[in-house]
This record gives sequence, C-alpha cells and structure tokens, in this order.
Amino acid sequence: MENKINRQTEKRKMDKLLEEQYAAETKILESALLKAAGKTSWEEFPEEPEEKVQREYDRLVARLKAKGEYREAVADIRTERLEETKEHLKNYENEWNRTHRFLKPVAAVVAAVMLTALAGMTVSADLQFEDETVQTCDTSFSEEK
Repeated sequence: MENKINRQTEKRKMDKLLEEQYAAETKILESALLKAAGKTSWEEFPEEPEEKVQREYDRLVARLKAKGEYREAVADIRTERLEETKEHLKNYENEWNRTHRFLKPVAAVVAAVMLTALAGMTVSADLQFEDETVQTCDTSFSEEK
C-alpha cells in the first residue's frame, strides 16, 4: 500500500514538473514567434474579419486537395480511433473468454473441495461428540398467580 502511495506521489511530482517545463517552453516559443514577426505582444496583430479568414482557409484546402496532400483529418481520425477501439474491445473479449474458460473449472473444483471439507468436518464433529449427551436447559417459565 505504501509503495502504491509513493508511486502516486512520484507521478504527481513528475506531472507538476512536466507542466512547469511545458509552460516555460511555451513562453520561449511564443516569444521567439513574436520576435520573428517583429511584435512584442499578440495584441499588436491586426484583427482579421471572419470572412477573410474563411476564404484563405478554403484556398489552402483547395490547393492541398489539388496536390493530393489534403485528407479529411477529422473523418480519418474518427475512423482510426473507431478501428482501434474495436480492436481493443476484441482483445479484451478474447482475454475475458480465455480467463473465463480457465476460471469455470477452477471454481467447480474449489466448490467441490469446500463441500468435501464441510462434510468431513461435520462427520468428524459427530464422531467426536456422539457419546456425550447434550444437556438441555429448561426454558419454560412457571406461571405465577
């Protein structure tokens, strides 16, 4: 139990360290990008209208499709994840079936052993105490008038 707690504590420390490192590297990259653009903050960039952004995006997609480099990323990712999930479920089902096939006979053997042990204890107790009489206790109450 203590080992598990230590591992969890180590994982938390590692997560915190990685998070801090990620934040530091992000700041470095952000400042390098801003410096390359000749800006000091993101607010210095002009606000572009949504229509222009969408138009440029559509141009980019058309150019990539023409070159054959564009793929429907969302559909492909969903399909890949669906296939991976199906494969994992199939693996788990196979593992369960393998385990279940093993556990059924084991459970039957354990049940037989337990019943045999119970019967043996009952028989040995009967043989050990058969000559002793069982004292009964008077549980009737006398009626008082």
